[in-house]
Amino acid sequence: MGNSTDYVGRTFILLLTGVGLILFWRGIWQMSEELFSKQISLILGLVIIISIAIYEKKQIFKSLSGTH
Repeated sequence: MGNSTDYVGRTFILLLTGVGLILFWRGIWQMSEELFSKQISLILGLVIIISIAIYEKKQIFKSLSGTH
């Protein structure tokens, strides 16, 4: 049962991290709108999201395989 609780906690933290990143980057893009085009902000945001997804995927597989 403890393992399930840990997984739910990690999922919740990951969700909060994603929401925080979206809000943070949204604020940055609004403040520096004249410095960056919409295409650059979309590409950079996509790179950040993909990087976080790859990192978390590695963490999930590491925890499932039992190596910490």
